Amino acid sequence: KLKRPVSLTIMGSIDDDFSKTALDNLIKKANQTKHFSVCFLGWADAKLKHDIFSRSRVFLYPSHYDTYAIVLVEALSYGLPAVVWDAPFAKNTFSTTTAVKQAKLLDTNEFANLAITCLDNEHVLRTRALNFISKFPTMNQKILHDINIFQEIIRRFHDKN
Repeated sequence: KLKRPVSLTIMGSIDDDFSKTALDNLIKKANQTKHFSVCFLGWADAKLKHDIFSRSRVFLYPSHYDTYAIVLVEALSYGLPAVVWDAPFAKNTFSTTTAVKQAKLLDTNEFANLAITCLDNEHVLRTRALNFISKFPTMNQKILHDINIFQEIIRRFHDKN
């Protein structure tokens, strides 16, 4: 579906040898094709994230471990549409915006297709990302909003039991 090569920059920490080996193999395999250019930067400080986000078109967040991804909020504040797994944090926090696409957990084909969809609709989704994040002018307001969501989840759980 892609009409030109895609550059992919991976940031973050790797905590175990298995993941490091798997990532190294993935990068090596991807870089052997004419379709991708992949690099791994490791942990990124605020300056490096700013540099990468300001040059990016889409943010991919394939973690299913996080309960709340502040980096996703940061990416949205740059107007980046995002693709995530449909983990509880994403369902509860980002279900009101189409700027965050949610793939079925660990369905890599759907994840990739949603990434392409984001690239194809980048301009519309950028505006939606900025509109969504602008509803929370300060991080404190965003945190309070999310606390309210979590409190509602707990209340519903207790109401059922």
